[in-house]
Amino acid sequence: MDSSLHATLGLVLGCCLWGAWGQTKIHVSNGGIWGTWGEEQSCPGNSFTVGFSLKVELPQLAGDDTALNGIRLLCSDGSTIQSNVGPWGSWGLVKKCPSGQRLTQFRLRVEPCRGLKDDTAANNIEFVCTGGAELRGDGRCWGKWGPQSRSCGPRGICTIATKVEAPQGKGDDTALNDVYFRCCRPETLTPTSMQPPTSTTQTPTSTQPPITSTQPPTSTTQAPTSTEPPTSTTQPPITSTQPSTSTEPPITSTEPPITSTQPSTSTEPPITSTQPPITSTQPPTSTTQAPTSTEPPMSTEPPITST
Repeated sequence: MDSSLHATLGLVLGCCLWGAWGQTKIHVSNGGIWGTWGEEQSCPGNSFTVGFSLKVELPQLAGDDTALNGIRLLCSDGSTIQSNVGPWGSWGLVKKCPSGQRLTQFRLRVEPCRGLKDDTAANNIEFVCTGGAELRGDGRCWGKWGPQSRSCGPRGICTIATKVEAPQGKGDDTALNDVYFRCCRPETLTPTSMQPPTSTTQTPTSTQPPITSTQPPTSTTQAPTSTEPPTSTTQPPITSTQPSTSTEPPITSTEPPITSTQPSTSTEPPITSTQPPITSTQPPTSTTQAPTSTEPPMSTEPPITST
């Protein structure tokens, strides 16, 4: 029940907002009093007005002047729209807002009723663009400028309707008397139409996970810290270099021939022959003591006594 109630309230609120924002009517208070309103005409799709042109009758001197006969709006898609138009005069040049701006506000120059004299009603119009630029039409100079209408804000103007008096025959013609506009719907706003690209630009923000994923490589750089065991493994080769001290036995083994040179006394060879087993039992260590084993030849003093 709560969800359905919320949906209903949302629909009602949406309708209210649509009425407030959708097609707001802007008008002025000094329009002419003659003529009938024509049908509203709007820019197609989500386009909006960016310029205008006027249909103006030149001064007729002694004749019947009508001044402003029509207003034509230029839409952003290149099309034009207009409501009722009087039969006199010709269309002037198009005046456009600066690039990226749209028509959003206006005021009229209107000649009030002159009684038995020639009446012209609306003579000219001036628009304001969303950026503040003012575009004044090339209408006639009779009458006075009235107050500004309400502004459509950034939405701009999308719809026009004009009040035009039909030809009066032998009577006094006034042609265009008044005009009103309607603001564009919210979806015609450029920022709104640009929001989908903005949401797509957030996808680069989603590339942050790859940046986060680069942290594992950072953790893998700690692996060199784990290379300390290989450093400890390199120590055995250093330990293994100690057997190089075992190369001394070849040096020691050369000394027995030196000891063997003295056995001129035949009784000493058995003593010399007993020492090699002692050398073989202590290969690494006794080899370093082999020079100490040379002392028995020092005990060969008897040969010295025999001399």
